[in-house]
Amino acid sequence: MQKYIAYQGEPGANSEAAIEQYFGSDAEALPCQRFSDVFEAVVVGSAVYGMVPIENSITGSIAENLDLLRKHNLYITGETVLQIQHHLLGLAGTVIDDIAEVHSHPQGLLQCRSFLDVHSNIRPIAAEDTAGAARQVAEWKIPERAAIANASAGVRYGLEVICPDIGDRHDNFTRFIVLSSQLSDVDKADKVSMVFEVEHRPAALYDALGVFAEGKINLTKIESRPIPEKAFNYWFYVECEGLFYRNTRKRLEADLRAQLQHLKILGWYCSEKHVAKKEQKHQIPSIK
Repeated sequence: MQKYIAYQGEPGANSEAAIEQYFGSDAEALPCQRFSDVFEAVVVGSAVYGMVPIENSITGSIAENLDLLRKHNLYITGETVLQIQHHLLGLAGTVIDDIAEVHSHPQGLLQCRSFLDVHSNIRPIAAEDTAGAARQVAEWKIPERAAIANASAGVRYGLEVICPDIGDRHDNFTRFIVLSSQLSDVDKADKVSMVFEVEHRPAALYDALGVFAEGKINLTKIESRPIPEKAFNYWFYVECEGLFYRNTRKRLEADLRAQLQHLKILGWYCSEKHVAKKEQKHQIPSIK
């Protein structure tokens, strides 16, 4: 059966939960080992969409995915926000004193720093993803090894919750974006994402940001990333909120291009809060 939506990780990963939350439980998913593999799957057409995390409310942006957005000719067609809960998972009958090492994605380990500081005898070990760590612990069958992952990964791989909800904060959310090879043509969007470069001169960024100020457009995110081929030069990832009708987008884009050295619109789309009002899942087109 043809797979439709690519994600990084293994079954039970948070990215798979984001797919279900956005598209519904019937969505066909394609697990990939790396984030770059997700982008490549959409580029070559083995998946219609990709689902990748772009930002965590505690640890900030996923820099690798910002860089991949600039590198690939893909677009953002939507977003979804997933509440993250980390649990300490282990073999049946395992107690906290049995554990010598814990495996998880680096983000999972970072988001459970307080728990790991208290239990300093447990050695944290980075894994490709949280669900993959849970699967490995189940396969190893060694009581001294545990994983940090979500509850569904524990159920899927037959692990027990040794310590529930061990994250540093309970208000832990990750925002995921939906990748597509096509730029969305939704008539009324309330969010736009873009990447751009400015000239290396005084006030170049100020002039570019002035376009948003004059248009009364709310910037919700701006982040600089290094340009590898231009030492100590930077490009910017920007997100804005507003009402972007199809017939008004050209003016904004033209005004920006007049100020910028390079501009790529990553997508005009509906934000999480706008989609939540509609209370509907997104349809998946067929692959021909």
